[in-house]
Amino acid sequence: MLEHVIIVERILGKALPKGVQIHHVDGNGRNNKHTNLVVCPNRSYHALIHARTDALNSCGNPEWRKCGFCKQWDAPNNLAFWKRHNQSSTVIAHRDCANK
Repeated sequence: MLEHVIIVERILGKALPKGVQIHHVDGNGRNNKHTNLVVCPNRSYHALIHARTDALNSCGNPEWRKCGFCKQWDAPNNLAFWKRHNQSSTVIAHRDCANK
């Protein structure tokens, strides 16, 4: 079992439910101090934390997302979001970039 899981389970006094993920706040997977660990209920929530952190660090706004084509950060209302056929990943892009 991974050290950060053991630490969180020890603090909570019980086993973590299936599907739960642990996020390292400072991005350092080796820093397992309890103050650096956040329990995420699922993978999508964990991915959202990373997306918002990346946006904040890159453009200063955690709400913005990066266009998959031009790689520029922009407000979500200026971007289109859609799922590719038979894939679980979401494509994010400016409409003009996607049409080129």
